[in-house]
Amino acid sequence: MQHWREISPSLRHTRHSYISDPTCNRRQASCSVHPDLAKRGFFIEHGQPTESIMSFTQFLEHTKTYNKDGQFSPDAPKEIIIYEVLDHTASAKLSAAWGIDYMHLVKYNDKWMIVHVLWQMHPQEAT
Repeated sequence: MQHWREISPSLRHTRHSYISDPTCNRRQASCSVHPDLAKRGFFIEHGQPTESIMSFTQFLEHTKTYNKDGQFSPDAPKEIIIYEVLDHTASAKLSAAWGIDYMHLVKYNDKWMIVHVLWQMHPQEAT
């Protein structure tokens, strides 16, 4: 049973919201993310891994200013791999210039929404 075409719009809106793309419709991005979103990940700060935890509200606030300085071009490489889609749940991976996100989606009222994001920056090469 292939539902990947159904979940693609949710992933596309979310991908655009990450890069402060002026063509992104923030309303669409917020509609593709469940209000109970749990987003957790790791970035490097002062040479140390640092944990970041975000709620739905924090995610929406973050999308307003993330990449405001244009560090990541709107045409920077991005790849979404959809691992599995069942009738009510799905999992996907977004690889982009800034890192890797693993996402879980659920289908509510015939609409796919992202409920969990686990992410990290790309691993640093050992020196």
